[in-house]
Amino acid sequence: MNSAQSQITWWLDSGALSDRFLWARLSVSPGGAAEVFDCDGNYHRFDSEQAARFWLSEDEYSVLAHMIEDGEVPSNLAPPSARTDPELVKLMVVNNSQGLSQ
Repeated sequence: MNSAQSQITWWLDSGALSDRFLWARLSVSPGGAAEVFDCDGNYHRFDSEQAARFWLSEDEYSVLAHMIEDGEVPSNLAPPSARTDPELVKLMVVNNSQGLSQ
């Protein structure tokens, strides 16, 4: 999926927050197809954004922006960034050794 033309949202595994941040990236194409890139480096493709969001929430992932709004994670928490997906996946599991601090 061409990320330059896709709508991107970042998700965190809410069940793992006490120990680590597990990231997932949801990309939605202008045509409505969706793709999730998970912290294991796997791509999951869906016919719609709704199907992808359901899959993520079933796997205990929550939208980063909502978690910040609800005070579940620090407001300065930012998703990982890298030039390529193989580089990105190495940054998508982050130990939370200090615990969540606001």
